[in-house]
Amino acid sequence: MKKLILLGLLLFSAGNVFAQTDSEAQSILDRVTDTYNTISSFEASFSLNIQNADAGIDENQSGQIAVEGEKYRISTTDINRICDGESVWTHFVEEEEVQINEYDPDDSELSPVRLLNIYKEDFTASLNTYEEQDGYRYAIIDLKPNDISMPYFKVRLFVNQDNNLLTKAVIFEKNSTRYTYSLTDYKRNARFNESTFAFDEAAAEDADIEIIDLR
Repeated sequence: MKKLILLGLLLFSAGNVFAQTDSEAQSILDRVTDTYNTISSFEASFSLNIQNADAGIDENQSGQIAVEGEKYRISTTDINRICDGESVWTHFVEEEEVQINEYDPDDSELSPVRLLNIYKEDFTASLNTYEEQDGYRYAIIDLKPNDISMPYFKVRLFVNQDNNLLTKAVIFEKNSTRYTYSLTDYKRNARFNESTFAFDEAAAEDADIEIIDLR
C-alpha cells in the first residue's frame, strides 16, 4: 500500500515534445505554460482517489502541498515527503520510518514538480471536451504517451479556463488502477521559510523513528 499511495501522490517534466497534438489542445497547453512560468512558488490543498475495481481498492487521501522550484513538501496523515532539491525524505508515519533518497528530476516516479509540467512530455495531446463544474469552465485534455513502456496509457488533464491552472489529473494505468488527483485553494508565489523544505533528522531520531539512508 506504501507504493500505491506514493504513486498516487507523485503522478500528477520536461520535454516539450508534442507529437500530432491538435491545435486547440496545443493552444490551451501553451496558455498553461505561460501561466506557470509566472509562478515561482505555490501551495495548495489536494485530494487523491486511487481506484482499482479488480483489486478491490478505493482509497482516499488528502493533504497539503508546497512547491518552490525543485523543492517540494507533501503532508498527509499517513505520509510526509520533503525534497530540498538534492535529497528526498519520505516519512511513513504509521511505520515510524523515514527513507532518504537522492532527488532525481528524471525519475520514473514523477514528482509534484514534474506533475505540473507533465503536459510538456512526449505525449500526443487532444482536446476531449469542455465542461462546466461549480461555476467554472474546464478544458479537458487527454495525453497519450508516445513511449509505450510507460505504466499508464492516458493522462486526463482538467484546465480551468478562467486562470489556466491545472486543477485535476486522472492517470489511467495499464493494470486498471486509476489515480484522480485534484488541487484546490491555490496560493501563488507563496513565501516559505527555510524549514519548509528541510527535514529534521535529529528530531526524528529522538522520537525513535527509523531512518534508512538510501543515497
